[in-house]
Amino acid sequence: MDSLSTKLRRARESRKLSIWQASQKMDCVHANGLRTLEGLNPDRSPSGERCELKTVMEIIRVYWPDITLEDFMGRPVSLKLVPKNTAATRSLKGYLAKTG
Repeated sequence: MDSLSTKLRRARESRKLSIWQASQKMDCVHANGLRTLEGLNPDRSPSGERCELKTVMEIIRVYWPDITLEDFMGRPVSLKLVPKNTAATRSLKGYLAKTG
């Protein structure tokens, strides 16, 4: 199983974003926080379990479906995140059909 930092880096790179560009797409998420979560800040632990809920939800909003709540928790959780409109649901089904 990939670590959160590896998954975050892959999700960002697959969208062809720099850390700064990714942080600009997220409300109240700073580039330094993303650097820390990707394991690029040697002075801080990259643990996702200590993130504020707003930070977690913003990262999932931008990187979903590559990043899920389980990635931050490090274990399965009993919550499920789903798109709230039909266009997003159709888009997700197409994405999953293409990528497996």
